[in-house]
Amino acid sequence: MNTALNLGVERTMTANTPAQRARLASDYLLLYVAPPVLAALLKQAIMPGDGEPDDKLKNLLGEMLNFWMGLVVGLREFGNMSRIVTGQPSLDYSGPTGLRAVPDVQKAAEQAVQGDFDTAFRKAFVNVAGDLFGIPSAQINRSVTGAQALSEGKTENPAALLFGYQEKR
Repeated sequence: MNTALNLGVERTMTANTPAQRARLASDYLLLYVAPPVLAALLKQAIMPGDGEPDDKLKNLLGEMLNFWMGLVVGLREFGNMSRIVTGQPSLDYSGPTGLRAVPDVQKAAEQAVQGDFDTAFRKAFVNVAGDLFGIPSAQINRSVTGAQALSEGKTENPAALLFGYQEKR
């Protein structure tokens, strides 16, 4: 993917005449538009069932965003965000341990798109804050969950503030 980016940059830097700039447009089309379009069309041809035209357009846009994000190191790890933005179900990617923020940001984005400011929303955004600022997000989530359980009368155990609260199933 990085080779495609380097080719585009190299072509852009050497396009000095009008003829070279016209050729640059066709190079961009072949480097950056044709591969994701062909991938989306191939997936739609292979997948069983009929999709709505809007779904096919969302899939195409998702493929293009994912491809373009994949051109840049570091940004490619957030490629799954393109699925969330286009309304497709996201893939569970947890990535390497050092990049824990990637799936946490994706979960926070999913919760934000849902629009419900519920427990899952709070936990997702506390986890992102923990990744970014080094705060103990797991303990904060446990304490808040325990405090809610105490205030709602689900438990009378004050240890819930330290260890959290889990409803019986």
